[in-house]
Amino acid sequence: MNGLKIPTLLAILAFCWGGGAFALGMLASGGASVAMLVVVAPVCFAAIGMAGWFVWRSLGAPAAALAEAARRVAAGDIAAPIPVASADSELGALGQSIAALAEEARRAAVARSVTADLAAISAELQGAEGFSDLTQRLFRRLAPAIGIGQAALYLVEESGGQMRLVGGYALPKGRDDGRSFAPGETLVGQCASDRRRILLADLPPEFGRIGSGIGEARPTWLMLLPVAHADRLLAVLELAFFARPDDSQEALLEKLLPILAMSLEIVERSMRATLLLVESRQQADRMAKQATALAEQATELEARQKAFKATEAWFRGIIEMAPAGILVADQQGHVIMANPHAERIFRCRPGELDGDPLDTLMPDMPAYILAGEQAPSGG
Repeated sequence: MNGLKIPTLLAILAFCWGGGAFALGMLASGGASVAMLVVVAPVCFAAIGMAGWFVWRSLGAPAAALAEAARRVAAGDIAAPIPVASADSELGALGQSIAALAEEARRAAVARSVTADLAAISAELQGAEGFSDLTQRLFRRLAPAIGIGQAALYLVEESGGQMRLVGGYALPKGRDDGRSFAPGETLVGQCASDRRRILLADLPPEFGRIGSGIGEARPTWLMLLPVAHADRLLAVLELAFFARPDDSQEALLEKLLPILAMSLEIVERSMRATLLLVESRQQADRMAKQATALAEQATELEARQKAFKATEAWFRGIIEMAPAGILVADQQGHVIMANPHAERIFRCRPGELDGDPLDTLMPDMPAYILAGEQAPSGG
C-alpha cells in the first residue's frame, strides 16, 4: 500500500465521493427509485469509508511512523530504522531523506568519536621514555577504544631488518619474551615485506586463546598493520579481535598509524640523543680524568725541576767556591761551567770558556780523561 502515490489516493477518494454525491442527486431530482437508492447509497458511502481508511492506511500511519522516526533521529538515536524508506512514493522519498540525514548524523558521530579517541591516544603517547613505555601507553588507550583481545608491537631493527617484539597487550606467558622475525617469516614478517594490511577471519581453534582470570575464549579476527613514515618501515602492529572491527574502529586505526609512526620516530630520536649525551658525559669524564692526570704530572714535573734547579745551584756554589780551577764539560767534551779560578788560569772573562772543547784547552790531557773514562788497566 505504501507504494501508491498521493495523487492516485486522492483520485480514488474523489471518485468514491463523486459516486455518493451522484446517487444523492439522482434521489433528490426523482430520477432514481428508492430501491435503487437503498442499494447504491450504502455502496457509495461504504466505498467512501473504505477509501478514507485506505488513504489513512497509506498516508496517515506511514506519516506518523516517519514523524516518530524523525523525532528519534533528532534525539540522537541514529540507529533507529526508517519506515517506508524503500517505497516508491512521496512518503518513501521523505523516508529516504530522513534516512540520509540519519546516515550523515551517524558519520558525524563516528568522526567525533574517532577524533576524540585519536586526541586521547596522541596525548597518551607524548612523553614516552622508551619503546616499551610507548607500547604500554598505546594499548592502554587503544584496547578499550576498538575492543582488542590481544595485541603486539614489533619494532623493525635498522641492522638486519628483524621485527623484534617490544611490547604487547594481554599476551600469555612465553609470548612476551622479545621474540623476533625476519622479513617474510610468519604473518608478521610477511606484513613487513608487503607493507600492506593483513586481515584474517574465522581463525582456527588451535590459533590461540585470549584468557582472563575467570575464563578464556578464541579470537576470530586477526589484523596486522605496517607502521611506516616517509617510505621507511618502523614497526608492525598485530591485533586480535573477538569480532570484526566496524567502520569506526577501522577509521580510528587508519588515522592512528601516522601518529604512531611519528611517536616511534620521536622516541627513537630521544633515545639516540640520550645515548649521545651519555657518551658525551663519559668522554667528558675521561677527558677530566686525563686533565687531572696531566695536571698531576705537570705538578710533579715542576717539583722535579725545582729540585733539579736547587741541586744545580748547590753544585754550582760548591764549584765556584772551590780553591782550585774546575771545568765541567758535557758528554761531547764542551765546557758548560768554569769556576773563577779556572777562568783566571786560562785568563778568560766570566763565561768566556763556555762551549770550548776540552781537548783545545788542555791538549796534553790523556784522551780517556777528556772522554770521562777510567784509566786503562796496566797504564
